Amino acid sequence: MDARFLLSRPASPHAEMFRQVLLDNARVRHPFRYRLFTWNRDHELGDLGAPNVTLNYVATPRTPLQDFIWVHVFLTHQLRRDPVDLFVSCYYKAPVLSAVPCVNMVHDLSFFRLPAEYLGGRHRTAWYRWLIRRLIRFHCLRARGTITVSQYSRRCLVELLNLSPSRVKVVYNPVDSDFYCAAAGAAGFPRKYFLFVGSDIPKKRLQLTLQAYAQLPRQLRQDYSLVLRTSLGATRIQEFNRLGLLDNVKIISAPVSHQGMVRLIQHACCVILLSADEGFGLPVAQAMAAGTPVLISAADALREIVGEAGAQAACENLDNVVREWTRVALDAGFRARLVREATARAEAFRRERIAHQFVSAMNDLALRAAVS
Repeated sequence: MDARFLLSRPASPHAEMFRQVLLDNARVRHPFRYRLFTWNRDHELGDLGAPNVTLNYVATPRTPLQDFIWVHVFLTHQLRRDPVDLFVSCYYKAPVLSAVPCVNMVHDLSFFRLPAEYLGGRHRTAWYRWLIRRLIRFHCLRARGTITVSQYSRRCLVELLNLSPSRVKVVYNPVDSDFYCAAAGAAGFPRKYFLFVGSDIPKKRLQLTLQAYAQLPRQLRQDYSLVLRTSLGATRIQEFNRLGLLDNVKIISAPVSHQGMVRLIQHACCVILLSADEGFGLPVAQAMAAGTPVLISAADALREIVGEAGAQAACENLDNVVREWTRVALDAGFRARLVREATARAEAFRRERIAHQFVSAMNDLALRAAVS
């Protein structure tokens, strides 16, 4: 297993599934051994440690192409000397030139579905999207199978990359057990603010979130601030200030610990995620587990994950977003129903259940590799 982003501090969100699976393995041993590979000597297993888990350091020179060289040269060489039954990567790149069967992971394909204005950086350019699309498809075809985090992302892989449905396994992102424990003790906690958790890339529609908050009834904005757990550059802050969108808005850009994030979501009146597209939407799954209502867009994956357990806004209509947001905040009966249904829906994302799905998928892919 590629553990570079799993063992980094903070761990990459893309590695959260593997972290939760290994935490489950530390509780109840899974039926195979995990070997974790990293390029950082400072990495430690910590609470992921178990008798069937080992950590292996594979050195690589520091160069602009370090990631490529480590995966396709040094890791490939290590696997040739000391092979495993199946190698799993937490993102689309895997040592596919190795004789060892590989499984890669694709979280979403938003940059192929969305118009350029919703994309950031290099993904805005047609040539880069052309290149990355072919790279992802190459890795998926070379791998024994691909894991993705929603049925929606699976459809994208089949339709956009022309992959066989049998090659793609869906394993939902698990939610840490601490969020469920938070729900049990949250009844008496004051709900102090609305919360957005995510990056400032265009598809997250942060500006729409700020515009909708600015249109809420004045008293509601006085009673509830909007907290943004995101990283905003000085230019973006100046832009939002010029538009008058940061009144009673608090920005948390410093790293937040795991327990800090649990408390942040637990104390929120509502978690807001109005993305144009998502592969999964982990913050809303965490919010549902913690008993916090959610307001989402009509993005396919968000509707799949939340179902009827959250409020949904038509984001092309600002008035509709404001109306649904106000309803979540002020309609006590509606809020109670959302919390009740969200708590039930969140059971699908418990660590134990997802770990069982992951183990089943790995067994199936390992068997396929042995047969071929």
